[in-house]
Amino acid sequence: MFQRHLSGLRAVTTAAWIVTVALGAAPRADAADPAGAPIAPAAVAAPTFGVVEGEKGPYLVGEVTREDIVAGFPAWNDSAAAYAPEPGAVARLAAVSRPVEVVCVLGTWCGDSRREVPRFWKIMESAANPNLRLRMFAVGRKDDATALAKSEAVGAPRDIRAVWGVTLVPTFIFRAAGEELGRIIEIPTGALEGDAAGIAAPAAPATGTSDQGGWH
Repeated sequence: MFQRHLSGLRAVTTAAWIVTVALGAAPRADAADPAGAPIAPAAVAAPTFGVVEGEKGPYLVGEVTREDIVAGFPAWNDSAAAYAPEPGAVARLAAVSRPVEVVCVLGTWCGDSRREVPRFWKIMESAANPNLRLRMFAVGRKDDATALAKSEAVGAPRDIRAVWGVTLVPTFIFRAAGEELGRIIEIPTGALEGDAAGIAAPAAPATGTSDQGGWH
């Protein structure tokens, strides 16, 4: 069933790309090309995640989107829909005026990820701020050789945890202008949206020091 969901998702994604190319704007001229030759549309990127069949069920590894996760774990969308973030914190996130990237390292097998990641989706939806961008990387359990090999096979970093300096999942890493602003590790100190606003909103710089169950 899981594989069938993913196959359908990839087919829909490819079809959507074809429609976009067919209905999109006229080809633009490249400024570096004096002849003004039209630029061909980029090829559809290959998936950068894979599925590992674990003893307790399948899980994802590699760089993933919300759609990738929901294709195999639809209950995550239900959790997102049920969450009601605190309006004041959402307003602070909605007011962030600089580009901030949030890198989330998660485990689809992990209970904390199943709780916090859908909540973060709802927070991002509620803030509706184009300056906030979420990237997600799914990992296996620590020292899971099968997950490491699969991640490398699909073109993602072999050891995503090492790349981002992550021990516990989920970890949300906030970055702006190439610098890390702070991170939320495994469990927020209070409401997830409050911790996120404390890091991303200029009015509340991150000052926490906890390496677990909080942000710094």
